[in-house]
Amino acid sequence: MAFLHAFKHHFISAFRELFVYHSSSLEFRAKLLALVAGANEQIGECEYEIIKKLSHQIYTESNRASTLQFATREYIDKVLEDNGLGVNELAADIAKLTKNNSRFVTKIDTAQLAHFLECHNDPDTLDYQRHILTFLDDLKTEFSPKL
Repeated sequence: MAFLHAFKHHFISAFRELFVYHSSSLEFRAKLLALVAGANEQIGECEYEIIKKLSHQIYTESNRASTLQFATREYIDKVLEDNGLGVNELAADIAKLTKNNSRFVTKIDTAQLAHFLECHNDPDTLDYQRHILTFLDDLKTEFSPKL
């Protein structure tokens, strides 16, 4: 059973854009979660529990929530592996996506993302995560549709 579950997620990962409805929205949310969680170089169970909880708050459909969790883990792994996608590059990509697609502004929920601050006591990590949350709030302000 575990094999089928892993195979399903690897298959969906490879073809996410084809098989997942509104995959760009899901990818954007995964990047947001990975950005804040990935600011800590020692990610533990606390972060993964928050990712799971937030995924189910964002998506009521369990398959979609599970896909968001898996996509977020992929981005976190890329950030931690130092393979060219670091926190700064991920932040720049989020800024570019937000600038080019105003509907993504509504997907930025810093109150939800602030739950990651509960996982650490290290002042440097907490400051870094707070700066990221401020950056995301600034993106919302800058790119929110003006009335």
